[in-house]
Amino acid sequence: MNFLFNFKKKQDNEGFPRSDIDVHQTLIMRNKLNCLKTDYKILMKEIEEGMYSLHSVYKKEEKPEKKNKTETIETIDIVGQKKPTVISRKTPFLTVNSVAEGSPAEIAGLQIKDEICKFGDIEKKELDTYGLKILADYVQKNINVEIQIQVLRKGKDIILKFIPKTWSGKGLLGCYLVPIK
Repeated sequence: MNFLFNFKKKQDNEGFPRSDIDVHQTLIMRNKLNCLKTDYKILMKEIEEGMYSLHSVYKKEEKPEKKNKTETIETIDIVGQKKPTVISRKTPFLTVNSVAEGSPAEIAGLQIKDEICKFGDIEKKELDTYGLKILADYVQKNINVEIQIQVLRKGKDIILKFIPKTWSGKGLLGCYLVPIK
């Protein structure tokens, strides 16, 4: 029995096989790593295919936007003077849900159910990309500065000019805007 414990593995002149490395365990770990790499590649391929199919469906469902039409409309400024203006029709992206009395929005002539097509420099694509945060930031940067808004009201394009400012009510605009989906 003593000969079992004194048994030493034969090593070559370079010291192999090494006694400090568990060769069997190393082979098992390498196999696990290769399996994980393969699983990762398969999973990434499935995600890529899913993203392609999702975006292709989204592209097909997207309604083709009408080409912008140029037309002459009436512009109503803060003092109520009407002036003819040439603009290009944009796609509406916000609806006015409420307008507070005495607010900058009411003074500018904004009405409930008006659809906003352009808010200063912001159009539908910017709102779709950045969300309502871009609108809040834009208003915050333009306190006491005249902003031009293109509104669609009962099928007619109207340009309103108003100045966001602090007033007796909440916010700087005095109206509640809801995104159009």
